Amino acid sequence: QDTTGDFRTILLDNKKVKKRIAKSESKESEQDDNETSDNNDVEEYDDTGFNIEGIAGGGPQELLESAKSIISLPFFKEAHRKKFEFTFGENSVFQGKNLIVINFVSKRKIEMEKYVGSIYLDYSNLAIVAIHFDSQIKLPFYINMLVKGIVGVKIEDVSYTTKIQNQSLNDLWYPKELIREIQLQISQKGALETLQTSQIFNIDYINTTTPQPILKDFWFDQSEDYLEQLKAKDGVSWDLINVVE
Repeated sequence: QDTTGDFRTILLDNKKVKKRIAKSESKESEQDDNETSDNNDVEEYDDTGFNIEGIAGGGPQELLESAKSIISLPFFKEAHRKKFEFTFGENSVFQGKNLIVINFVSKRKIEMEKYVGSIYLDYSNLAIVAIHFDSQIKLPFYINMLVKGIVGVKIEDVSYTTKIQNQSLNDLWYPKELIREIQLQISQKGALETLQTSQIFNIDYINTTTPQPILKDFWFDQSEDYLEQLKAKDGVSWDLINVVE
């Protein structure tokens, strides 16, 4: 999700951030000059040191990895079982399937995070249908002081909401929708600000009969610019967008 526009943030009033932004812009300007001179060996440079993109994660690839590695989440690990309290919720129904609902809440921090959420299982085979959970990160004092020393702001709160929703095809469950919303609260000299970002990845269609591998040119690379990796779908154009007949 990309929103363009002007906005005000206390980060722009921070001297350390201003210096880093100026340094980054200087390097980008230098890179543009070199590219104009047909110098293709210049490496990309980014030294802002603090950005929402980095906090939000790595885009579609990272979200898909989350869906693939569901059982590696802390509330599924046997080693952390005693750190959670599990209870049964009211049974539910999705796509004609009866679901078992298991609610969970962490009794103490697990690697700086506390969790609360629900797991939805297919009653017939115990397959994971969906997982919805909230997490709050409790940064250790020394890390927060390090961030304040480098960036010049204090992180008051970091929390996020994750929703992983699967879909049933031929009695098997496949990824359908992945949503992650991140909220970051920072302070500086008495000023308090909340920054929010969200990632939404939706899979409209899955070909389970004659699947074809994705061409390497279309693989997403989280180290590259997002917009430059957007590819048009065959047969889809902008010709009829915002057109009234």
